[in-house]
Amino acid sequence: SIRSQSETSSKEFEENDELLSDFTSDTTFFDEESSTLLSPRNNNINKDNWSFICYKSEGKVHILGEWLAHTKSYRYAVIGPDWPCVVMTYVVIIIPSLFVYIYLIENLIEEIIFFVLFGLCIFGLSTVVVADPGLVRRYHHARSRHWTYCDHCESFRPPGTVHCSTCQVCIAGYDHHCPWTGKCIGYGNIFYFKVFIISLSWLIILIVMLGILLAVDVSR
Repeated sequence: SIRSQSETSSKEFEENDELLSDFTSDTTFFDEESSTLLSPRNNNINKDNWSFICYKSEGKVHILGEWLAHTKSYRYAVIGPDWPCVVMTYVVIIIPSLFVYIYLIENLIEEIIFFVLFGLCIFGLSTVVVADPGLVRRYHHARSRHWTYCDHCESFRPPGTVHCSTCQVCIAGYDHHCPWTGKCIGYGNIFYFKVFIISLSWLIILIVMLGILLAVDVSR
């Protein structure tokens, strides 16, 4: 009976460990020193005890507003180290677009297309700048044999997680570090990054076409 009870307890811990797949902060489950926190009965209570942190930093990443529970967290804004480049990105997009709207837009259809593409571009960029790219919490134990250890973060990390040397944090679903959006592109913001890139590409195409049409009209 003791063995069956131990197997049941182990199974419950294994099921509760699934909660740790969320990209949460530096909280732990298996590494708590208190044995009362390790019981599955108390885990249901602790994971719902939310606390709010106005500001903190991980590596070179700045987190503004974070709701933190025992097994997960929700972040309002995550600002990367290359924020001066973000300011330059806004300037490079907004200033030329303003001149295009004033001097090249001539009819309602062109105006609608312009504002749709420009709006999507700014929305995508702004969301990428503040969205959580997929910061991975610290794990002091590997959850499977496929996990690797990050010497920089001193933490185990799940497959697909890469340490960014610029942001100095581990990012889930890491794609690349983009200085023009200020931080890494990963699991949490890659969709908005694609929205930004696609809308910006079409906006550039529209501007080039309007420029060609204006040059043709002037030549006539």
